[in-house]
Amino acid sequence: MSVAPHEKINILLIRAFTGPRHARCEALWQRFAQEHADYVNLRIFNNPGAARRHDECLQEMWEQELRRDEDHCVFTEFDFLPSAGLAKWPWNLSLREPAEAAEYVTRDAASHILVPHGIPGAWLVRLSKPLLARPSQLCFMAGGPHNDPANLLALSLRGQRLRLIPQVDRYPHSHGAETPHDGVHLFFSRHWNDGDGRVLRAIGFDLQEILAGVDRELTDRGA
Repeated sequence: MSVAPHEKINILLIRAFTGPRHARCEALWQRFAQEHADYVNLRIFNNPGAARRHDECLQEMWEQELRRDEDHCVFTEFDFLPSAGLAKWPWNLSLREPAEAAEYVTRDAASHILVPHGIPGAWLVRLSKPLLARPSQLCFMAGGPHNDPANLLALSLRGQRLRLIPQVDRYPHSHGAETPHDGVHLFFSRHWNDGDGRVLRAIGFDLQEILAGVDRELTDRGA
């Protein structure tokens, strides 16, 4: 079964970093796009070495998306490992809402517990353009107490609802967070090529432990 061209989902990714793990993630996304070609288009925005800020890229990607004919899009990242359910949205939604996103989470450095913050996270944002009242006014720029991209997206919807998807902690298998049915976000991809012995002090973990979890998740997905 396939869908009309305008009903396909544009999956929007930023290619920023290179290295063996990044290549495995991209190969996984390319395979996902081939397997679900009747439902999705993979659209990649190049930002070599993260020369431009993440939020600036997202804002430009949205401006490009508004000029495309497809009704639906998903903003995500190469270190988000997709599950098959990602290709089934929006046809498996019981409520046709204009926007939904992964709930933004951080990991507490002392307890290592995943902490939700009640705002959207940029690693998974889904938008249905025909249902948006003022699509040109959406803001993906960083802001708020955590100052991360898309954290202020709900405010720019100006009264339209953005549904937040609770995240499931993958620790201790990895330091990632799972969006049920959609995939797993691995985090910290800019550090995947850093040298041995580094500690990511914000969460109190040695980088090598984080990378071991990344490798487990990639292997689980056959990447």
